[in-house]
Amino acid sequence: MKKTKSNTALTYHEELNIAHKGLVSIQRQIPGNFITWSRTFERNGIPSEVVCKALPDYGVPHGIDNDVLLAIQEAFMEQGCPEDNRVRVSMYRLLQLCGMEDDGNRRRDVRRSLDRLRSTTYWMSELWRNHSKGHWTTATFNLVAGLAYERDLDDPDSARRLVITLAEEIAGSIRDGYVKPVRLEVLRMLNQPARAAYRVLDALRHHPEDPDQRTDVLQINLMDLAVHFGLTSDRPEIIRRSLDPIHEELTNIKVLSRVDLHGRGKKQEVTYQRMNLLASQATLALTTATLMPEGTARPRMLRAAFTSAFSV
Repeated sequence: MKKTKSNTALTYHEELNIAHKGLVSIQRQIPGNFITWSRTFERNGIPSEVVCKALPDYGVPHGIDNDVLLAIQEAFMEQGCPEDNRVRVSMYRLLQLCGMEDDGNRRRDVRRSLDRLRSTTYWMSELWRNHSKGHWTTATFNLVAGLAYERDLDDPDSARRLVITLAEEIAGSIRDGYVKPVRLEVLRMLNQPARAAYRVLDALRHHPEDPDQRTDVLQINLMDLAVHFGLTSDRPEIIRRSLDPIHEELTNIKVLSRVDLHGRGKKQEVTYQRMNLLASQATLALTTATLMPEGTARPRMLRAAFTSAFSV
């Protein structure tokens, strides 16, 4: 996995469990009382569940937290995946990795994001993929397991560094290589929430049990998509209105060649075509969904409708 310490790196990488399960909402803002959610999935006929509980002062992870969490993962890999799971990084460097300007407002936003990621707890039942062992496990964790600030003891006038401890589950998964690449130049062309939506859609292209398999055409139920995006509404018309500007951004920069919606109400299907910026050259064939909300018809999450991948 090629890494560089420059923020001009062409590719970042992110852990796939996080991206697949919609643990961080793509919404820029959430209702003030939105501090917990639960989702039930069916994986190969096995019921599974994800529960998120946050503090009232912060709410559930959302918006900017997507950028911050990706930056932390990138810093972790830059530093060689430290065995103690700790990332030591300046606020300036973290802002660079987030693609943000260094100013007082941004620093405040990132500090609040770190506090939110530290204080929110997730419980996943038979839904966390242990890639090295090839099975699904139950896990309880906070995305950021620890947060501290330190100074260089030899230079008391130096700026404080952040010491961010990743959850053992995430750090171990990254070491196992259960990650997907993220094109940095694409992220920089997108605004939120389209930037976060791009990462989720790209993750859903990857088969969760064999991430090297990717599809160029993704068909997914509208309500399932809302779950993966972490949208707070369950009304189809509101979900569609939320998706319209995202689809426009993604098609404008040619991440998607086409987006089609079929059906009515909660039975609507969304088909994304040519999500191929990171596709391999091989012909792939994915026909069975392995992860979808309970009560939906199978197969749905990944449905093949392509013949070959496009080159980058």
